[in-house]
Parts: sequence; structure tokens; C-alpha cells
Amino acid sequence: MNNSRVVVVVFTIDGCEACEEYKPRFRRIAQPYQASIPIFMMNANDPQNAELANRLKVAAVPATFVMRKPSGVIRIEGAIPDSQIAWLLGVAAREAAMGSQH
Repeated sequence: MNNSRVVVVVFTIDGCEACEEYKPRFRRIAQPYQASIPIFMMNANDPQNAELANRLKVAAVPATFVMRKPSGVIRIEGAIPDSQIAWLLGVAAREAAMGSQH
């Protein structure tokens, strides 16, 4: 997917009401982080994304993942408030910055 120390992935499904509400909020909050953190919005029903969605055991959408090497994955399924999105992206940014210092 990416060789970065930190990657953020958001799984949604077209037509999902919660997803349609979540995507623009997430994109707005993620805007300042996009230069330093790879952020991917993926349709979980798209065959190209299905293998990763299955491997991550996505059971509900929207699903937000912060994948960190070597410290693991933060996983949140369901729509979350703006404050929690900002917190997740802050964690990802700090991890990415730590990786760039090594």
C-alpha cells in the first residue's frame, strides 16, 4: 500500500448514509495533514479494495484505520465526532514525524 511509517485508511460504501455524512467531515479535518500522512478513502465494495477490507476485517462502515509501523493499528468502526477524527490524525502525524527523524 505504502512504505510510510503511518498510513490512514477510511473505508466507506457508496449510498451509506453515515458514510456520505462522514466523508466530507473527514476530508475537511484531514486537509492539513495530507502533506505529511498518506490518507486513502476506499470503497469497501470495490473489488480492488475488498482484499484489504477483508484482511482488516471491516465489519461496519465508515471504518477508520491508522496503521503504524511497528506499533500496530488503531481501528474505529462507525462515524466518529470531529474531535476524535482530529485526535486520530494528530496521533498519525506524531508517529509520522517520529519516523522521519530516524
